[in-house]
Amino acid sequence: MEALILLFVPQTPRTPNQHTPTAMAQPTTGRSMRATSTLSIVVSTPPPEGPQIIPSHYLLAPTLPRPFGNDLEGALDGILEFGRIFPEMRAIVETLLKEPDTTTNWPLLIKEMWDSHPLGRGLMEELLFLVTRCLLPEQISHNRALLYRLYSNHRGASVRLILRYDMLREWHHQPRGTFAVVDSLSHAAFANMQPPAPISNPKHPYRRPLMPNIWATLIVGQPTDYPTRRLSDAMRHHVTDLDKCLLLRDEEVAERSDAWLLSMLPMLILQWQLLRKNTMRLEDMEVGDWEELKGRADELEWVRDPRNKEIVEERKVHKTRRR
Repeated sequence: MEALILLFVPQTPRTPNQHTPTAMAQPTTGRSMRATSTLSIVVSTPPPEGPQIIPSHYLLAPTLPRPFGNDLEGALDGILEFGRIFPEMRAIVETLLKEPDTTTNWPLLIKEMWDSHPLGRGLMEELLFLVTRCLLPEQISHNRALLYRLYSNHRGASVRLILRYDMLREWHHQPRGTFAVVDSLSHAAFANMQPPAPISNPKHPYRRPLMPNIWATLIVGQPTDYPTRRLSDAMRHHVTDLDKCLLLRDEEVAERSDAWLLSMLPMLILQWQLLRKNTMRLEDMEVGDWEELKGRADELEWVRDPRNKEIVEERKVHKTRRR
Protein backbone atom coordinates (compact mmCIF):
# COMPACT_ATOMS: atom_id res chain seq x y z
CA MET A 1 0.00 0.00 0.00
CA GLU A 2 1.36 3.40 -0.93
CA ALA A 3 2.38 5.66 1.90
CA LEU A 4 0.51 8.92 2.37
CA ILE A 5 1.98 12.03 3.91
CA LEU A 6 -0.06 14.88 5.40
CA LEU A 7 1.55 18.26 4.98
CA PHE A 8 1.05 21.88 4.04
CA VAL A 9 2.63 22.26 0.63
CA PRO A 10 4.95 25.25 0.06
CA GLN A 11 5.50 27.04 -3.25
CA THR A 12 8.56 26.94 -5.51
CA PRO A 13 10.21 26.14 -9.06
CA ARG A 14 11.08 24.26 -12.30
CA THR A 15 13.30 24.75 -15.36
CA PRO A 16 14.16 22.94 -18.60
CA ASN A 17 17.31 20.79 -18.83
CA GLN A 18 19.21 19.11 -21.65
CA HIS A 19 17.92 15.78 -22.95
CA THR A 20 20.01 12.76 -21.88
CA PRO A 21 18.91 9.20 -22.72
CA THR A 22 18.07 6.57 -20.11
CA ALA A 23 17.88 2.82 -20.69
CA MET A 24 16.78 2.90 -24.31
CA ALA A 25 19.37 4.47 -26.59
CA GLN A 26 18.03 7.41 -28.57
CA PRO A 27 18.85 7.90 -32.28
CA THR A 28 19.78 11.37 -33.37
CA THR A 29 17.23 11.47 -36.17
CA GLY A 30 13.89 13.05 -35.40
CA ARG A 31 11.07 14.96 -36.99
CA SER A 32 8.99 17.88 -35.75
CA MET A 33 5.37 18.18 -36.77
CA ARG A 34 2.51 20.57 -36.15
CA ALA A 35 -1.14 20.14 -35.36
CA THR A 36 -3.74 22.61 -34.22
CA SER A 37 -6.78 20.66 -33.04
CA THR A 38 -7.29 20.09 -29.33
CA LEU A 39 -9.51 18.27 -26.88
CA SER A 40 -10.13 19.02 -23.24
CA ILE A 41 -12.17 18.31 -20.15
CA VAL A 42 -14.33 20.50 -17.98
CA VAL A 43 -13.16 20.91 -14.41
CA SER A 44 -14.93 22.67 -11.58
CA THR A 45 -13.91 25.93 -9.95
CA PRO A 46 -11.23 25.23 -7.29
CA PRO A 47 -12.14 25.53 -3.61
CA PRO A 48 -9.82 27.39 -1.22
CA GLU A 49 -6.40 25.91 -0.53
CA GLY A 50 -6.03 23.56 2.45
CA PRO A 51 -3.95 20.69 3.85
CA GLN A 52 -2.66 18.34 1.17
CA ILE A 53 -2.45 14.55 1.37
CA ILE A 54 0.35 13.81 -1.07
CA PRO A 55 1.45 10.25 -1.99
CA SER A 56 5.08 9.79 -1.01
CA HIS A 57 6.38 9.21 -4.56
CA TYR A 58 5.78 12.89 -5.37
CA LEU A 59 8.16 13.83 -2.55
CA LEU A 60 11.14 11.73 -3.67
CA ALA A 61 14.32 13.45 -4.77
CA PRO A 62 14.30 14.14 -8.53
CA THR A 63 16.86 12.78 -10.97
CA LEU A 64 19.07 15.69 -12.06
CA PRO A 65 19.82 16.56 -14.75
CA ARG A 66 16.44 15.38 -15.98
CA PRO A 67 16.61 12.54 -18.55
CA PHE A 68 13.93 14.18 -20.73
CA GLY A 69 14.09 16.86 -23.38
CA ASN A 70 12.17 20.05 -24.00
CA ASP A 71 11.02 19.29 -27.54
CA LEU A 72 9.33 16.59 -29.60
CA GLU A 73 12.61 15.01 -30.70
CA GLY A 74 13.03 12.84 -27.59
CA ALA A 75 9.68 11.12 -28.15
CA LEU A 76 10.20 10.64 -31.89
CA ASP A 77 13.71 9.28 -31.34
CA GLY A 78 12.30 6.84 -28.80
CA ILE A 79 9.75 5.62 -31.36
CA LEU A 80 12.45 5.15 -34.00
CA GLU A 81 14.60 3.15 -31.60
CA PHE A 82 11.59 1.05 -30.60
CA GLY A 83 10.98 0.27 -34.28
CA ARG A 84 14.61 -0.78 -34.73
CA ILE A 85 14.37 -3.18 -31.79
CA PHE A 86 10.94 -4.54 -32.76
CA PRO A 87 10.74 -4.46 -36.59
CA GLU A 88 7.54 -6.52 -36.52
CA MET A 89 5.82 -3.44 -35.06
CA ARG A 90 6.44 -1.40 -38.20
CA ALA A 91 2.79 -0.53 -38.87
CA ILE A 92 2.28 0.86 -35.37
CA VAL A 93 5.65 2.65 -35.36
CA GLU A 94 4.91 4.40 -38.66
CA THR A 95 1.51 5.52 -37.36
CA LEU A 96 3.05 6.90 -34.16
CA LEU A 97 5.60 8.89 -36.17
CA LYS A 98 2.92 10.53 -38.29
CA GLU A 99 1.08 13.67 -37.32
CA PRO A 100 -1.72 12.52 -34.95
CA ASP A 101 -4.93 11.66 -36.78
CA THR A 102 -8.17 11.44 -34.82
CA THR A 103 -9.52 8.89 -37.31
CA THR A 104 -6.88 6.27 -36.43
CA ASN A 105 -8.60 3.20 -35.01
CA TRP A 106 -6.04 2.31 -32.35
CA PRO A 107 -8.03 -0.55 -30.74
CA LEU A 108 -8.31 -2.25 -34.16
CA LEU A 109 -4.67 -1.58 -35.11
CA ILE A 110 -3.43 -3.00 -31.81
CA LYS A 111 -5.73 -6.04 -31.93
CA GLU A 112 -4.62 -6.87 -35.49
CA MET A 113 -0.96 -6.72 -34.47
CA TRP A 114 -1.67 -8.79 -31.36
CA ASP A 115 -3.46 -11.53 -33.33
CA SER A 116 -0.93 -11.66 -36.19
CA HIS A 117 2.13 -12.38 -34.04
CA PRO A 118 2.81 -15.35 -31.72
CA LEU A 119 4.28 -12.94 -29.14
CA GLY A 120 1.50 -10.41 -29.58
CA ARG A 121 0.81 -9.94 -25.87
CA GLY A 122 4.50 -9.38 -25.10
CA LEU A 123 4.88 -6.85 -27.89
CA MET A 124 1.88 -4.90 -26.64
CA GLU A 125 3.38 -4.77 -23.16
CA GLU A 126 6.58 -3.35 -24.65
CA LEU A 127 4.50 -0.76 -26.51
CA LEU A 128 2.68 0.22 -23.33
CA PHE A 129 5.98 0.86 -21.52
CA LEU A 130 7.26 2.86 -24.49
CA VAL A 131 4.26 5.16 -23.98
CA THR A 132 4.39 5.38 -20.17
CA ARG A 133 8.18 5.60 -19.75
CA CYS A 134 9.22 7.51 -22.86
CA LEU A 135 6.49 9.20 -24.91
CA LEU A 136 4.34 10.65 -22.13
CA PRO A 137 7.26 11.80 -19.91
CA GLU A 138 9.03 13.39 -22.89
CA GLN A 139 5.87 15.21 -23.95
CA ILE A 140 5.05 16.35 -20.42
CA SER A 141 8.57 17.74 -20.10
CA HIS A 142 8.15 19.59 -23.40
CA ASN A 143 4.75 20.94 -22.34
CA ARG A 144 5.99 22.16 -18.96
CA ALA A 145 8.95 23.94 -20.59
CA LEU A 146 6.50 25.91 -22.75
CA LEU A 147 4.24 26.60 -19.77
CA TYR A 148 7.19 28.03 -17.88
CA ARG A 149 7.95 30.43 -20.73
CA LEU A 150 4.26 31.32 -21.04
CA TYR A 151 3.74 32.09 -17.36
CA SER A 152 7.08 33.93 -17.15
CA ASN A 153 6.18 36.29 -19.97
CA HIS A 154 2.40 36.56 -19.76
CA ARG A 155 1.22 37.47 -16.27
CA GLY A 156 -2.45 37.03 -17.10
CA ALA A 157 -2.22 33.45 -18.40
CA SER A 158 -4.63 31.08 -16.68
CA VAL A 159 -3.71 27.79 -14.97
CA ARG A 160 -6.92 26.45 -16.53
CA LEU A 161 -5.42 26.55 -19.99
CA ILE A 162 -6.77 23.46 -21.77
CA LEU A 163 -3.43 22.92 -23.51
CA ARG A 164 -1.72 22.05 -20.20
CA TYR A 165 -0.56 18.45 -19.76
CA ASP A 166 -2.48 18.15 -16.47
CA MET A 167 -5.74 19.21 -18.11
CA LEU A 168 -5.99 15.92 -20.04
CA ARG A 169 -7.89 14.40 -17.12
CA GLU A 170 -10.02 15.80 -14.32
CA TRP A 171 -8.14 17.16 -11.32
CA HIS A 172 -8.22 15.07 -8.16
CA HIS A 173 -9.92 16.43 -5.07
CA GLN A 174 -8.66 16.18 -1.50
CA PRO A 175 -10.97 14.96 1.31
CA ARG A 176 -11.77 18.56 2.31
CA GLY A 177 -12.72 19.57 -1.22
CA THR A 178 -9.42 21.18 -2.26
CA PHE A 179 -7.59 20.13 -5.41
CA ALA A 180 -4.58 17.83 -5.05
CA VAL A 181 -1.54 19.85 -6.14
CA VAL A 182 2.21 19.31 -5.89
CA ASP A 183 4.58 22.26 -5.81
CA SER A 184 7.48 22.62 -8.21
CA LEU A 185 10.36 22.89 -5.75
CA SER A 186 13.83 24.16 -6.59
CA HIS A 187 16.87 21.89 -6.92
CA ALA A 188 18.11 23.33 -3.63
CA ALA A 189 15.15 21.78 -1.79
CA PHE A 190 16.59 18.33 -2.53
CA ALA A 191 20.25 19.14 -1.86
CA ASN A 192 20.54 16.60 0.98
CA MET A 193 18.47 13.85 -0.68
CA GLN A 194 19.44 11.05 -3.05
CA PRO A 195 17.09 10.03 -5.88
CA PRO A 196 16.01 6.38 -5.93
CA ALA A 197 17.69 4.12 -8.46
CA PRO A 198 15.67 3.22 -11.58
CA ILE A 199 14.20 -0.29 -11.48
CA SER A 200 15.37 -2.39 -14.44
CA ASN A 201 14.04 -5.74 -15.56
CA PRO A 202 16.80 -8.17 -16.73
CA LYS A 203 14.17 -10.15 -18.67
CA HIS A 204 13.47 -7.06 -20.80
CA PRO A 205 16.82 -5.34 -21.42
CA TYR A 206 15.43 -2.96 -24.06
CA ARG A 207 12.66 -1.67 -21.83
CA ARG A 208 13.26 1.66 -20.12
CA PRO A 209 13.59 1.21 -16.36
CA LEU A 210 10.80 2.36 -14.07
CA MET A 211 11.61 5.65 -12.36
CA PRO A 212 9.89 5.65 -8.94
CA ASN A 213 10.57 9.40 -8.87
CA ILE A 214 9.23 10.08 -12.35
CA TRP A 215 6.80 12.78 -11.19
CA ALA A 216 9.29 14.43 -8.86
CA THR A 217 11.69 14.58 -11.82
CA LEU A 218 9.13 16.04 -14.22
CA ILE A 219 7.84 18.61 -11.73
CA VAL A 220 11.14 19.81 -10.26
CA GLY A 221 11.79 23.50 -10.79
CA GLN A 222 14.84 25.64 -11.35
CA PRO A 223 18.11 25.56 -9.38
CA THR A 224 16.73 28.42 -7.26
CA ASP A 225 13.24 29.51 -6.25
CA TYR A 226 10.81 31.05 -8.70
CA PRO A 227 11.04 34.86 -8.64
CA THR A 228 7.32 35.32 -7.85
CA ARG A 229 4.57 33.48 -6.01
CA ARG A 230 2.34 33.82 -9.06
CA LEU A 231 4.82 31.91 -11.24
CA SER A 232 5.33 29.30 -8.52
CA ASP A 233 1.59 28.70 -8.27
CA ALA A 234 1.21 28.48 -12.05
CA MET A 235 3.89 25.76 -12.29
CA ARG A 236 2.31 23.52 -9.65
CA HIS A 237 1.27 20.06 -10.80
CA HIS A 238 -2.39 19.06 -10.52
CA VAL A 239 -2.80 15.36 -9.74
CA THR A 240 -4.96 13.38 -12.20
CA ASP A 241 -5.65 9.74 -13.06
CA LEU A 242 -2.91 9.90 -15.67
CA ASP A 243 -0.26 10.15 -12.94
CA LYS A 244 -0.50 6.53 -11.84
CA CYS A 245 -0.07 5.31 -15.42
CA LEU A 246 3.53 6.54 -15.46
CA LEU A 247 4.17 4.38 -12.38
CA LEU A 248 2.90 1.09 -13.80
CA ARG A 249 5.25 -1.72 -12.76
CA ASP A 250 6.37 -4.57 -15.02
CA GLU A 251 4.85 -7.28 -12.83
CA GLU A 252 1.61 -5.33 -12.43
CA VAL A 253 1.07 -5.13 -16.19
CA ALA A 254 2.09 -8.79 -16.66
CA GLU A 255 -0.61 -9.86 -14.21
CA ARG A 256 -3.36 -7.81 -15.87
CA SER A 257 -5.86 -9.42 -18.22
CA ASP A 258 -5.73 -9.20 -22.01
CA ALA A 259 -8.92 -7.14 -21.91
CA TRP A 260 -7.29 -4.58 -19.59
CA LEU A 261 -4.25 -4.24 -21.85
CA LEU A 262 -6.40 -3.95 -24.98
CA SER A 263 -8.35 -1.08 -23.43
CA MET A 264 -5.54 0.69 -21.55
CA LEU A 265 -3.02 0.81 -24.41
CA PRO A 266 -5.19 2.64 -27.00
CA MET A 267 -6.28 5.11 -24.32
CA LEU A 268 -2.69 5.95 -23.35
CA ILE A 269 -1.61 6.34 -26.97
CA LEU A 270 -4.52 8.71 -27.61
CA GLN A 271 -3.61 10.71 -24.51
CA TRP A 272 -0.04 11.09 -25.77
CA GLN A 273 -1.22 12.11 -29.25
CA LEU A 274 -3.57 14.68 -27.76
CA LEU A 275 -0.82 16.09 -25.56
CA ARG A 276 1.49 16.19 -28.56
CA LYS A 277 -1.09 18.23 -30.49
CA ASN A 278 -1.69 20.58 -27.60
CA THR A 279 2.03 21.13 -27.05
CA MET A 280 2.58 21.91 -30.72
CA ARG A 281 -0.28 24.41 -30.43
CA LEU A 282 1.53 26.07 -27.54
CA GLU A 283 4.66 26.31 -29.68
CA ASP A 284 2.69 28.04 -32.41
CA MET A 285 1.26 30.45 -29.84
CA GLU A 286 4.73 31.26 -28.56
CA VAL A 287 5.82 32.22 -32.08
CA GLY A 288 2.90 34.67 -32.11
CA ASP A 289 3.97 36.12 -28.73
CA TRP A 290 1.02 34.38 -27.03
CA GLU A 291 -1.41 36.78 -28.72
CA GLU A 292 -4.23 34.20 -28.62
CA LEU A 293 -3.99 34.06 -24.83
CA LYS A 294 -4.18 37.78 -24.22
CA GLY A 295 -7.41 39.20 -22.87
CA ARG A 296 -9.90 38.26 -20.17
CA ALA A 297 -9.61 34.61 -19.13
CA ASP A 298 -13.39 34.21 -19.09
CA GLU A 299 -13.56 35.24 -22.76
CA LEU A 300 -10.80 32.94 -24.08
CA GLU A 301 -11.73 29.68 -25.75
CA TRP A 302 -8.42 28.19 -24.56
CA VAL A 303 -9.41 28.59 -20.91
CA ARG A 304 -11.94 26.14 -19.54
CA ASP A 305 -14.16 27.30 -16.71
CA PRO A 306 -17.90 26.93 -16.05
CA ARG A 307 -18.24 30.71 -16.15
CA ASN A 308 -17.03 31.04 -19.75
CA LYS A 309 -18.74 28.05 -21.35
CA GLU A 310 -21.58 30.03 -22.90
CA ILE A 311 -19.22 32.80 -24.04
CA VAL A 312 -16.98 30.30 -25.82
CA GLU A 313 -19.90 28.59 -27.56
CA GLU A 314 -21.32 31.96 -28.67
CA ARG A 315 -17.96 33.02 -30.13
CA LYS A 316 -17.72 29.74 -32.06
CA VAL A 317 -21.19 30.32 -33.53
CA HIS A 318 -20.25 33.85 -34.65
CA LYS A 319 -17.06 32.54 -36.28
CA THR A 320 -19.05 29.89 -38.15
CA ARG A 321 -21.57 32.46 -39.39
CA ARG A 322 -18.81 34.76 -40.66
CA ARG A 323 -17.48 31.91 -42.80
